[in-house]
Amino acid sequence: MKALFGLVSKKVVKTASQVEVDLINALNSVDPELVQEYQLEQYEKDLTALTKQMVAAEAMYNKEKAEFENISKNYADMKADAQKLLDAINNPEMTDGAKKARFQSHLDDLLTQLEAMKEDLPGEEEDAKNALEHFNMLKEAVELSAKKLATAKQNLSRKQAELKRLATQEDRMKQQEENQKALMGLSEKVSKFSGVVDAMDKEITKKKQNIAASKAKTEALKRVSPAGTGGEMDSDIAALLKKEPAPQKSAADRLGSL
Repeated sequence: MKALFGLVSKKVVKTASQVEVDLINALNSVDPELVQEYQLEQYEKDLTALTKQMVAAEAMYNKEKAEFENISKNYADMKADAQKLLDAINNPEMTDGAKKARFQSHLDDLLTQLEAMKEDLPGEEEDAKNALEHFNMLKEAVELSAKKLATAKQNLSRKQAELKRLATQEDRMKQQEENQKALMGLSEKVSKFSGVVDAMDKEITKKKQNIAASKAKTEALKRVSPAGTGGEMDSDIAALLKKEPAPQKSAADRLGSL
């Protein structure tokens, strides 16, 4: 049952990780800056966790080192004591049998302990060595990760500044484009207005010409118009066209016509 639960747990973790990867890939195509900020947050969390592991590894190394140094010191001290006891036992001046026996008994105990400690010392030294290697590995990983994270933050900051600059430039270009369109529209309106003015000038010129023509025609007609029309006439023509007055009728003629 435990094996099955472990398998299911791994499968769930793997599935959740895949979902996160798919989500990041989807977001990256929409908002890469947001994805980078999210990834940096995850990197910082990972770095924090790694740093905690390094601190714990350093504490373990210091503990293993202290134990090894303590055992090594005790071993050296006990070995020195054993040597003193052996020298005392082998001293020709040692004539007290009971004292020599006590020294010998204590020496035997020390030698027994030293033999056991000698077997443990390599293991203790190996533990301290392994703890130091583990600490150094984590320390190197933390330092490398910290540098990479700092570089990533700098890159993100530069990219954000570049995007901001490009966005400002893009807005400026759009504004220039709108201004250019406005100028073109104004120019077109001015051109149309100029066309209207030109048409009005032409109409004014035409009307002036019409007025001048009418005036000239009127002047010409005045010169050739018959008498009684109010215009002046040539004297020869006037004489030729002059009508004789009608003869006076008598009263009898006027009565006869009734």
